[in-house]
Amino acid sequence: MSQSTSDPIRGELLRNKQTTTPDRSISRYDIVLILIPVVFLLAALFGSLLSVPLNVALFGAALIGAVAVLDGVFWNPPISR
Repeated sequence: MSQSTSDPIRGELLRNKQTTTPDRSISRYDIVLILIPVVFLLAALFGSLLSVPLNVALFGAALIGAVAVLDGVFWNPPISR
């Protein structure tokens, strides 16, 4: 079915909808924000399962989280489109 119609109001609404629909793909920065808490949860889990001291496991998670933040802010900063 074609999106162009003879109704000018409906056609204008369809054109506006096509131009204002946000991009819903996952960006690099979404992955950085998801990665940080996941790394901490995994560190706590592995620390308890492998008898690694919790402070050592969390220190490793903090290092990985810091690298992720550095990547997202300084090495590959967000740019405007």
